[in-house]
Amino acid sequence: MDIALRAEIIAYAAREKIKISYAALAAEIGCSPRSAMADLSATKNNRWVVSADTEMPAGYPPWLLTDFPARGEIDIVVSNLREHISDVKIPHDFANLRAHLGLPTAPA
Repeated sequence: MDIALRAEIIAYAAREKIKISYAALAAEIGCSPRSAMADLSATKNNRWVVSADTEMPAGYPPWLLTDFPARGEIDIVVSNLREHISDVKIPHDFANLRAHLGLPTAPA
C-alpha cells in the first residue's frame, strides 16, 4: 500500500471537497477497498473517501458528518481517480499527485 500517495489523494479530496470511492482509492494505492482506510481514524479530511453506493464514509460518528454533503448534494463520486485527474484542469500544487499517478505533471 502506498501510504504517501494515499495521504496526497485524501488531502486533494478534502481540499477540493470531492468524494472519492473506496474502490478508486484502493486501485491507486494497491490494496482492497475494504483495507484502503482501515488503519486511519475518522477525521474531517478522511471522510471524503466514501462508499460509492451510499456516498458516505463508513463508520463515522454523526458529529463528524453534520456539515458533510449528503447523498446527491455533490454531483459526482469519483470512481476512477486517474480518469478524473486526467480530465481536470489542475492548479500548480497538484503536480505531485499527477506525478504519483504516472500522469503528465501539467494537463494537456
